[in-house]
Amino acid sequence: MADSIKSEAHLALCYWMNIEEMEWEESRHACQEKGGDLISLDTDEKFMYLQEAIGNDNRTYWLGGRKVSSGWTWLSGVEISLESPFWHVGQPDSQSQERLCSGDCPDVVGFHFVQHLALCYWMNIEEMEWEESRHACQEKGGDLISLDTDEKFMYLQEAIGNDKRTYWLGGRKVSSGWAWLSGVEISLESPFWHVGQPDAQSQEHLSSGTTYFGSFGMDDESSSTKRSSICEMTRK
Repeated sequence: MADSIKSEAHLALCYWMNIEEMEWEESRHACQEKGGDLISLDTDEKFMYLQEAIGNDNRTYWLGGRKVSSGWTWLSGVEISLESPFWHVGQPDSQSQERLCSGDCPDVVGFHFVQHLALCYWMNIEEMEWEESRHACQEKGGDLISLDTDEKFMYLQEAIGNDKRTYWLGGRKVSSGWAWLSGVEISLESPFWHVGQPDAQSQEHLSSGTTYFGSFGMDDESSSTKRSSICEMTRK
C-alpha cells in the first residue's frame, strides 16, 4: 500500500489526504498517479466516516464531485442529490462552479465547526464588556453570535451544559425592541428568555448563561458588565 494511504475495512475504503494545495484537475492527477481518484462520498457511511476523521482540521479538500448536464455526480457515477443533507446551507450557490470541495471553519485558532448548522463558533472565556467582546470577535473575522434559529440556540445550550459562566451574545436593543446582529428580530415571547426577562429598560445588550438550577437562557444586561462571550464566523 502506498505511503500515507489509510484503510477502513468496514467501508472497503482506502484513502489518502493530500494536504498540498492544487487545482481540482491537478489534485485528481495526483490521486491517479497513486492508482486512485478523488474520493466519491457516494454513501452516507463514507461521508460520516470522513467527517469524523477530518475532525477539527480547518483545511478545505477537493472531492470527486463535478457538475454534469443533469446536475451533480460523483466520479463513481452516483448522482448527488440537491436534497442531500451534506450540502452546506445555501449550497450549491453558483452556476459557474463545476467542482466540489469540503471544508470546515476558516483557519483561525479556537473556532469549532458544527456541520449540520454550518456554524463556526468560538467561546471566549476572557471577561470583557459587550463592545470589547464584539471587537475581539471582529478581530478574528467574526462577530458576537446571533442565536437566530431554535437549532443554533439548542445546540449552544447543550454545548455549554453546566458551565456556570455567563456569555455575551450578539443581541441588542433597537428602537422596535430586540434584534440579533444578523438583523433577525428577537421576540419577547421567545421561550429562550430566562423567566422575567428582559427586565430592565436601561439594559441594552444580551447575555446568556446557566443558573445554579442548570437552565440556560437569555438575560438583558448593562454593556459595561464584564462577561465571557461567544463568537461566530462565516465558513469559507
